[in-house]
Amino acid sequence: MKKTVSWLGIMGLIVAAGLLVISGAALLSAAEGWCCLDGVVFAATPEQCKEKGGMYFATQAEAENYCKQPPATGWCCKDGVVFAATPEQCKRKGGVYFATEAEARKYCDQPPVTGWCCKDGVVFAATPEQCKRKGGAWFATKPAAEKYCREGNKLPDLIVRDIVLNRKCQVVVIVANVGPGAVPDEVWTVHKPTSSSVYLYINGHKWGGGTIWGFDPGKHLQSPGGTAKYVSKLIVGAAAEITALIDHTGEVNETNEGNNKLIKKLECKVGGTK
Repeated sequence: MKKTVSWLGIMGLIVAAGLLVISGAALLSAAEGWCCLDGVVFAATPEQCKEKGGMYFATQAEAENYCKQPPATGWCCKDGVVFAATPEQCKRKGGVYFATEAEARKYCDQPPVTGWCCKDGVVFAATPEQCKRKGGAWFATKPAAEKYCREGNKLPDLIVRDIVLNRKCQVVVIVANVGPGAVPDEVWTVHKPTSSSVYLYINGHKWGGGTIWGFDPGKHLQSPGGTAKYVSKLIVGAAAEITALIDHTGEVNETNEGNNKLIKKLECKVGGTK
């Protein structure tokens, strides 16, 4: 007896194959990462999420967990005006966010810090906020801005090179600038809640961190190839998974925005690690 192939069976195989392709594409898209914006989670690259003014996460679970939290309404300072806003709303408007109205008004009442901005090879006087809105790089001195402009607007690239424990079993993060350009002066001269910093997680839970201007006052990170060390007060006993992020607030424009994270398992032993 000859075996016959059912057309329905063939169509079923074709449909199944199509679903596998679609699923594969979805997984590929999700591998880019996940973005939370105004309570909505969607797949995106770090650059796409930053452009839209959202908060980027490597996993969908992290993004959904962040989005489920009630929006933290605080206060925003923009061009000398203070108004209520969430951190995301304030960032999209180009302002500086504060948890309290008093902090925002104190910041807004200060005379603007005027420095120098390099944009498309042109150097001009500007505040850090004005320079950032124009998409330039801000410097405290004119010679520094002119040098940056002459070098072709090369961008820095901040990475977490390693996470270790010192002899007291404190978490120590080594960060580096592996890009061809310098980190702008405003990272050290402008102090605000969203200042570029190292941020730590322990076993998936937020711990805290330190600003670059705080742990690198000598500006070792500013030049290409420069490194700096953040010695935290986080002490590890039993084995723990430590996640370290550099510039998690996206204050520094970099050649690569997707390499700012390192995860490492650490365990305290007698004497720790240098």
